[in-house]
Amino acid sequence: MLIYEKKDEGERHLYGTFGTIPSDEDSRLEYEGFEPSLSEAYFDDGKGGIKNIEGDELKVLLDGIQIVPQGGESPEPPAPVEPVEPEKKEDIDIEVADEADFFVRNVYNKKGSNQTLNRDNDEDVAENYYTLVARNVPEDASISIGSMDVSENFALSIGNNSFVDDAPYFIEEGCLFVAFPLILFEGDVRVGNEVVYAGSPSGELEVLGASIVGKGGSTIEEVEDGFDCTMKSRTDYVFYNIDEVEENDILITKKSFVDTNPSGTSISYGFTTSDKVSDEFGVWIYPFGWASDNDKWNSKPTHREFTYDIHVAGKGTARILTHLDREDM
Repeated sequence: MLIYEKKDEGERHLYGTFGTIPSDEDSRLEYEGFEPSLSEAYFDDGKGGIKNIEGDELKVLLDGIQIVPQGGESPEPPAPVEPVEPEKKEDIDIEVADEADFFVRNVYNKKGSNQTLNRDNDEDVAENYYTLVARNVPEDASISIGSMDVSENFALSIGNNSFVDDAPYFIEEGCLFVAFPLILFEGDVRVGNEVVYAGSPSGELEVLGASIVGKGGSTIEEVEDGFDCTMKSRTDYVFYNIDEVEENDILITKKSFVDTNPSGTSISYGFTTSDKVSDEFGVWIYPFGWASDNDKWNSKPTHREFTYDIHVAGKGTARILTHLDREDM
């Protein structure tokens, strides 16, 4: 409601409109609790406060004022909105590291086959999948996590064709909980426009190199922003050598594909174990996916931008960008 002052029969009175521009149709207001200053306009902020308008700048004049329409009843003032309280970043990072370690030891490949888990049907998900990020968060607050779509569930592959499939976040008794894989990989968490967790960029772990394993003639070379790779055979695969990865490490991953011809996008989260080629440790992957015959290989996209985020519990995260081209067989 816009509250403004106007002279009426030689005396100044307060008037109000639910629009944005005063008009002759507006009603004169009675007021309680303060004496108005002359030649000023007021704006009811909807939170129990009256704001004084000075040009384009709004300044709080007095909290808790009740503006009473002439002949009406005094409304109950809305409860004041408490500020959101972010948890400390170091506390969040410690909890995420603990949850990642827990899933590596207790969940990956340990939930049977063809299972779909969520916090309603699995105690490990309920107790160890979500991290407390902020308190005092309204139930209807707008939440964003990096640039991902938070309106739908997302899936984390946990081995044996089983998945955790649940919401990216939830709010319970004013507490905002976010799934730990998203804190690992997705960047800032926001409540409205306020950053309540500043994501750490991937890249703490160095990618030492990449090579082709196989005899199909595929090639890969390092470039300024990652690697250029041409895959010429469905049986070749790419090996990435990553610093600090050791034998039998279990890695949490995010794979992001942007494809051309045919076009498409894909993001997936999951686990894998470390691989060894010669005396080097890291991960290997069929970057266009496995194809059991040439026809299936030839139906795959001809170009792919592949971003591979790999988290090693307790050590950090590597990010690998590969520009992929595929030749028919």
